[in-house]
Amino acid sequence: MNNISQVLEYITNNPGVLPSEVAAALPGINKSTVFGAVDNLWQAGKIQRIGSADGFRYLADQQDVSSNSVLAALEKRAVELEKKGQWRRAATVWLQAYDTASVNADRERYRKRWSRCLSGMTRGMPDSGQIAGHYVGNK
Repeated sequence: MNNISQVLEYITNNPGVLPSEVAAALPGINKSTVFGAVDNLWQAGKIQRIGSADGFRYLADQQDVSSNSVLAALEKRAVELEKKGQWRRAATVWLQAYDTASVNADRERYRKRWSRCLSGMTRGMPDSGQIAGHYVGNK
């Protein structure tokens, strides 16, 4: 079992612990490694953190299954709209998914897709235009 999985297992079995408590409970792992593992787990969305007077307390993420199904449906809809070339509608759906998501990694992924849809609206070759006062295009 690697260090991150040991830290995750300890936090799952002991919800509401401080990183220093996790480091004290796992003497075989370097303290800075434990702190880094806790931070990585939080950024990946596997654990939640709650602010308290003595620092952040961590607990295992108990995400609701219904929110995951809602996110999956929104992702599917946005991808379908992208395939149809409906960039503005797809961007709206990606923004809804961003608002619904609670995990930072998912939110960042949805933000990137939203941004890509907005840039996709301006992509393409125009069929006509004007250059130096002369009409250029199909007649």
